[in-house]
Amino acid sequence: MKTPIKLSQYGQHYSSDSGIVELMDDLGSALRDNPQMLMMAGGTPARIPAAEQLFQTTLQQLAADPASTQALLGRYQGPKGDLAVRELLATQLREDYGWDLTADNIALTNGGQSAFSIVANMLAGEGSNGSKRIHFPLVPEYLGYADVGISKNFFSSARPQLQLLDDGLFKYTLDRSAVIPQDAAALCISRPTNPSGNVLTDDEVRFLDGAARARGIPLIVDAAYGLPFPALQYGDDTSAYWSDNVILLLSLSKVGMPGTRSGFLVAAADLIEAKALKAVALLREALRDIPCHIHKPEGAFFLWLWLPSLPVRSEQLYRQLKHHGLLVIPGENSFIGLAEPWDHSHQCIRLSYAVDDAMLAQAAAVLGSTLKKL
Repeated sequence: MKTPIKLSQYGQHYSSDSGIVELMDDLGSALRDNPQMLMMAGGTPARIPAAEQLFQTTLQQLAADPASTQALLGRYQGPKGDLAVRELLATQLREDYGWDLTADNIALTNGGQSAFSIVANMLAGEGSNGSKRIHFPLVPEYLGYADVGISKNFFSSARPQLQLLDDGLFKYTLDRSAVIPQDAAALCISRPTNPSGNVLTDDEVRFLDGAARARGIPLIVDAAYGLPFPALQYGDDTSAYWSDNVILLLSLSKVGMPGTRSGFLVAAADLIEAKALKAVALLREALRDIPCHIHKPEGAFFLWLWLPSLPVRSEQLYRQLKHHGLLVIPGENSFIGLAEPWDHSHQCIRLSYAVDDAMLAQAAAVLGSTLKKL
């Protein structure tokens, strides 16, 4: 009889069931099991032929040069990544933003998620000074964060304030009166935020940077969707942010190269915006008789819906929509580390609008009919 493998706490943690694992399984099998599935859940960017042609041309040029091919495929890089790339990025950021950076301030990782996992576990968890946590100053936050901690109770968070806007929109804003826990090892925000598309204002980010600095802890800013690239921020009143107390995470995934898994650690938006406005209009029409607020779409390519009268948890709505051929993301898993229950956390879903207009219309119709039955 085969002896079962005995897993460590780390192994048990990463082999346990979680909402995220189910979602990833669904994303991976959705089109295989149902080619007609309306894919509104994933974070893969829409295809841009001109960008793909540029990538292809560049790869062909590399492949045609033996020295470049050998450097790309046949040589280990240093632990910080390729020096030439780091120098190029540092130069670009200095020229564009005036940031006091050199290649020494930049490291390459195999993806933005990997970069966050490395940084988070370097700062938080069990240590000589007791147990420390990563603190989210407002939720919902990226559900992929939830499982990166290799110790228990890895996160804490604070509720945002809900600002009702005109035309059925709403926005999450920072509650500046919220207390930062004493065991916080770092503050963390994503900007724009996955799942809601929220973009904290420059003033809110400066406030958090100052609050973190006053506590002697860093501020992690995950800009995988934001500035300086791919710049999926639509307002004119926000700018790229970095200081010597900020750990800035960047990624090439949303530039159009998710398969390269390239991330960077730094201790034409008009088209995207027009897609966001069209998606909002279609959803408003489909949900005109249903109480619904849409988080103001300020960045990324997601719509975050708040359904205050939803009679079931968003996870149940997610399963019903999946049964009807529409895949979205339920909101529960994005409210990481809240100390007390909050009804709002069960009333939200996320949709990706990086799809064509016909799919948007079809998805809005499925969502509307399902909610009306509920």
